[in-house]
Amino acid sequence: MRSLVITTLLFSVACVAADGADDADDLAASEQAIIGGDAAPSWAVARAVKPTNPCTATLIAPRFAVTAVHCTQYNNATTNPTVHLYTDPGGFAPTLARTIVQVHYKPGTAVGDVWDDDGRFCDLAVLELDTAAPATSSPSPMAWIFPTPGAPAIGVGAGNHDGVPNTVGELRAVTTSILSATDDTGSFAVTTPVANPGDSGGALYVSSRLVGVTRSQSGYTSVPAHLDWILEASRYAWPYGTPQRRVRLGTTLSTFPESSHRVCQYACEHTACAAYNWSPLTETCTLLATVTGAYDSPFVLSEDRAIRGLSR
Repeated sequence: MRSLVITTLLFSVACVAADGADDADDLAASEQAIIGGDAAPSWAVARAVKPTNPCTATLIAPRFAVTAVHCTQYNNATTNPTVHLYTDPGGFAPTLARTIVQVHYKPGTAVGDVWDDDGRFCDLAVLELDTAAPATSSPSPMAWIFPTPGAPAIGVGAGNHDGVPNTVGELRAVTTSILSATDDTGSFAVTTPVANPGDSGGALYVSSRLVGVTRSQSGYTSVPAHLDWILEASRYAWPYGTPQRRVRLGTTLSTFPESSHRVCQYACEHTACAAYNWSPLTETCTLLATVTGAYDSPFVLSEDRAIRGLSR
């Protein structure tokens, strides 16, 4: 990995991420890719998707992947619709091809306009594929809470590593850390530039969860900030039964602010959660490690995985 600690450049790119860069600054426009780095780890390889035109994407469900909006100008259902999956970091698997049948954009966004209807930056699109990814692939869990500044992160991309053309889509990973204190604007920055041409749309992971989609050398669209819409676009459905208007009691695993019932469900599914309580009044999600009782409440939606024999 090449060390690039240039204060002026870092400040400039951080501002671009927060304020929403002009499309000329995006990585696909210059075909950005990972700077230095090593072969991507196996868990990241299983999640990676390679569009035809220089960009990267990440599998989030068997038939859905996320990439950057600006990548979809040349990778969509009519232009370069073929994507490939991976079994090896050395390059994508030519036989593991899928076809983009639809590109989902968050309301307010489009190619050339990456501000959503809420005024937040969202250079993030969802690719819907014709068939499910093969068994060798594994959808990435997505982060529902933005990490704290300084949290270690891993960027993954299939771009032109160190300026060398990457025609086979070799996947590399490089370490960095979170710079931004918040993702309230819909985007955030990392401490050092890690992307080169072709990495646009690629993944930034914290604790193996997808937290960002690559926009520029150190700028990312926040996955937690847009998670409810991502889940909607990828047709996420809670698989453990109909929620009830009850409050479950037990040992608390975690509690966090959350305005989306769907995100609370997703968080429960992707942790060692036995049950959850979600309050639309306080916009709070509570994940429980154990369930010891319950009582009826018209103000809380809840579901217990343990009593259905489905707890993890």
